[in-house]
Amino acid sequence: AAAADPSSTDLWIEAGFGHAENAADEHLLARIAHWAAAARTP
Repeated sequence: AAAADPSSTDLWIEAGFGHAENAADEHLLARIAHWAAAARTP
């Protein structure tokens, strides 16, 4: 239920993105890492 809460949900739409294991480049992985680290910070 919390995942559906708009105040705690982010939607990323990446043009041309296929399967993550094939399409995630270093720039996108760095963005994801930064986002995840920021989400863990109280």
